[in-house]
Amino acid sequence: MTEPIEHEVIRSIACVDIQVVKTEKRPTSADDWHLIIEGRLGEEEDDDVEFAGMGLLYAIGLLSFPAAPEDAARWCL
Repeated sequence: MTEPIEHEVIRSIACVDIQVVKTEKRPTSADDWHLIIEGRLGEEEDDDVEFAGMGLLYAIGLLSFPAAPEDAARWCL
């Protein structure tokens, strides 16, 4: 099975290994869910957050917008 392209984009922009440590799904009062993800950038003995943190935030922001040009036009109005 191939990995989604989104995972490769995040890994390439952050320039370090990204590990998911824990995930938790919590219900809300509005019949919705909150997903809590705890992770680590780089190795435990390294302090890669200062180096790769901004790249990771940029990648997550990049993936939060629609990919199709006609959808993007709605966001620009």
